[in-house]
Amino acid sequence: MAISPRSSLIALAVVVTVLGATALSAAPHYYRGYSTANHGYYGPWYNRDKGYIKYNYYYRPHPGASYKYHYCYYYPRGKYSGYYYYYNTTSGKYWGRCKPGSTNYEYLDPKNQRGRLEDINVAWFEPQGAMRPVPQMNPRTTMIGPPQPEPPDPG
Repeated sequence: MAISPRSSLIALAVVVTVLGATALSAAPHYYRGYSTANHGYYGPWYNRDKGYIKYNYYYRPHPGASYKYHYCYYYPRGKYSGYYYYYNTTSGKYWGRCKPGSTNYEYLDPKNQRGRLEDINVAWFEPQGAMRPVPQMNPRTTMIGPPQPEPPDPG
């Protein structure tokens, strides 16, 4: 069965439309205007139907370097609700948390950092006040607070 030129053109238009929509939805969203050469920013949130929302926090280790990222998890319900938890993708460990709407950050000393939240005692989180510099970033640059408003509940 031969495919007509018209059918091929329609199929091509559908593919281009789908690819274009996918590219637009994957574009990063800059929060609080941070998109300059060495500042970090939060990408779009992801809902993996696992009871949490995940952001990537992108940063450049130094000006001119390629972006790296940490994960930022938000749990709207359950044992870990009420905080954004920061996970270092290089070390494979959680290193801090922050309440929504706040820039008062709670840090985990490296000896208390773990790869799973279940293995972290909440008493280990040390109130710090202002957000800390992004680990591995040079010059040391303060991390911006979590995205606002809070993400939608994935449930």
